[in-house]
Amino acid sequence: MKKKIFCFSIFVFIILLSSALLLSLLPETKTARALSSEPTLEIFGSSQIVLPADKAEVFVQIENLDTDPAIAKEKSIQQFEHAKRALISSGISAENIKINSFTSNPNYDYSSGKTLVGYYAIINFSYELTDLNNYENSLNALISADIADINYMNLTLSNADEVYQTALSLAVNNAIENAKNLLGKDVTLIKIEEQSNFYSTTIYRNHSLETELDSSIEICARVKIVCQ
Repeated sequence: MKKKIFCFSIFVFIILLSSALLLSLLPETKTARALSSEPTLEIFGSSQIVLPADKAEVFVQIENLDTDPAIAKEKSIQQFEHAKRALISSGISAENIKINSFTSNPNYDYSSGKTLVGYYAIINFSYELTDLNNYENSLNALISADIADINYMNLTLSNADEVYQTALSLAVNNAIENAKNLLGKDVTLIKIEEQSNFYSTTIYRNHSLETELDSSIEICARVKIVCQ
């Protein structure tokens, strides 16, 4: 009989202990539910960093016309050699000057039927500028070789990837500030999403010998944050 009473007492004790533990957990459960039920806010942030390029590749075209295609070709080659020597004298490395293509095309006059006027010999070449301070000297070198214009140029920012990471951080800060201003209080950041945004370490730009060079490269970032 005493054994049964002892077992029953242990059983009751276990039940009471379990109830006490369960009750101690209830306030935490209510708090967690309260937090999870708070509304979340999705908001965007953006940033823009503009820096000057530090390198460039300049693309130039030479063309000469003659009734004899061989003479037209020789004129274009001589003009290129003149331009190359002048560019080297201006500080451009010889290994950074290269011919990209050569073509020879007939030219016709269609005003009175189809009359052959001559043949164009076209050389496309480019040179790299590792110091943009030498840009104007290179243009003077081209002019000395009777080249009146350039086709286009590619401007490059060597550390563009690093700059983009900085722009991303600034975009996140901008989104947080937007959320604070909207809610009128500090916010808890839950999630960050980088938005699809194109940027390039190199930009293409048309340019004339008569206009001032704009070497600026713009790097933008945009993010969406989820916060409470």
